[in-house]
Amino acid sequence: MWVPFLGRAGWKLLLAIVGLVYVVSRVPRENSNFLIKESIVETADVEGLDAAVEQFYLDLFRSINQYRPMNPPAKKQKLVFKDKCTLVAPISVEETSDDTLKQLSYMTLDYCFHLSPTQTNNLKTAHNGYCRRVETLFGSLDEYLRDSLMPRYKGIVTLGGNERTLSLLASIPRLRKMGSTLPIEVIFPPYVSNEDKFCDDFLPRYNGKCIYMSKALPEYVLKAHKFDEKMIRMFTPLVSTFKSILYMESNDFANTNVDKAFDSKSFTDTGLVLWPGRSRRSTSPAFYQIVNRKIDLNNRTRNLADDVSRPTRYTSQALENIQFNLLAHTPMHDLDGAIPDAVTHVGHYMIDKQKHFKTLMLAMYYAVHGEMWFDMMFAPEKGSSGYRENIVAAAHALELSYYQVHLIPRSMRGGSKDTLQSGETFMHFDPDFDYRKHQALADKVKSKLIDVHSFDRKYTAIRTFEKDLLAGNQDVKSIFIEMPSPQFDPLALFFKAKSLQKLDRKDKVDDLMALERQNYSNLMEVLCRDTDPLVLQMMVNHPSKYKMKDMCVYLKKIVTSLKV
Repeated sequence: MWVPFLGRAGWKLLLAIVGLVYVVSRVPRENSNFLIKESIVETADVEGLDAAVEQFYLDLFRSINQYRPMNPPAKKQKLVFKDKCTLVAPISVEETSDDTLKQLSYMTLDYCFHLSPTQTNNLKTAHNGYCRRVETLFGSLDEYLRDSLMPRYKGIVTLGGNERTLSLLASIPRLRKMGSTLPIEVIFPPYVSNEDKFCDDFLPRYNGKCIYMSKALPEYVLKAHKFDEKMIRMFTPLVSTFKSILYMESNDFANTNVDKAFDSKSFTDTGLVLWPGRSRRSTSPAFYQIVNRKIDLNNRTRNLADDVSRPTRYTSQALENIQFNLLAHTPMHDLDGAIPDAVTHVGHYMIDKQKHFKTLMLAMYYAVHGEMWFDMMFAPEKGSSGYRENIVAAAHALELSYYQVHLIPRSMRGGSKDTLQSGETFMHFDPDFDYRKHQALADKVKSKLIDVHSFDRKYTAIRTFEKDLLAGNQDVKSIFIEMPSPQFDPLALFFKAKSLQKLDRKDKVDDLMALERQNYSNLMEVLCRDTDPLVLQMMVNHPSKYKMKDMCVYLKKIVTSLKV
């Protein structure tokens, strides 16, 4: 009979306790990617963080836990029909064999990740509940929360830490050389807490600042979570203070003024620009069932990135065989309603966080529950990374607009043979260039100035489409040159012998040797200067002692050898 005498303060406390018990009771017993523990929630206040930011993260992860997918299988292999799933490795965009491409068909992808009706309903209920909760909490983004999370207008964001920080010593000056003036934010994962020389000496000269996740995230987030590569990437756009960002990897070297991409219609119309990778998409049909997005099994609308040519141009199937062909032989992501091929590249994207705030919230849901469900759902084959699909899958599920560049990244052979740069180097295309060329081609088709209907025996998805798109103009406009990892590690340089060769250049982009020379020169400028050379934490903590003087002599020889 004491309850009526609790008073207003007592009632508030009681309700808070009941709510907390409910949240904690929803925490799964299986090994989850992210669990909010009772003791952590009670000490959620972090000195220096805005109260609105605190509440945002608390609401976000309470919702993610509350609407977690239930009853995951004890072994994920039980979701696979091993005798019928023929997809065992990522399939290249260059692949043309029908026998190989049918591994990407609706039928095969369903064999590679198949849910029972109960599992489908459980996932659908959890997913729908979370989306409704996000709409309630963040559907109309509160002005104060918006300005607390993202007070700055637009800028360039990248990840730092260890070899990434080292690579930024070369790629950031390159940005400025190509004309970019937008501010830069370098985000450091929680395990990096002190890169003072880089942050205080180097970065301010380029209108840049460092943001440490260890200081930008609430303590309960940091304590409760294992920050692997997937989660670090998902937190990066949230931690950034920009409303609109161009995310670039540290080994992306600008080949134009990237600031102009923010004015492209591809971005202003959609708020989300993505770049393709060089493998085919393999997301399971189960995803589309869970998010209530129908795939039209009777309507093929594209061949890889070619959404202009009609199927009659590249298939001679008899009409009575078309339906079975679309189900069992055609890559599912060529069908209407599916996310277009190719797979989304994880290394760079543009996002207007105000337009796509819910996209980021749903992508975080996929990341947190990825280990048990979504990673394999998005990419069931070995050697693939399902988390790269989190953002595009979220936008597609929410029916929010996005633009994926049509032109497939082009390999650039050459550069320094048997060196740090001995792997593949790729050119990624300017989204405005891609958008304008695609619009021009669509107009030609509409005006019947080009035949995209008649069967063409010489048709190939990449080369024929690019020929139509570029209309004989080989002066393509690239935006990034993606150089391979490891990324300009002076220690690796010091121990590896070098044999240099000149690039056999067919594309009108910067000569790779000139780019390498510039990159190594940038490293020398900060690492080898006479007065107060820059010393990174990875050098201090490296098990082998850096002989900086000898290394700098060697770097100078490299730069001299690369002169053309």
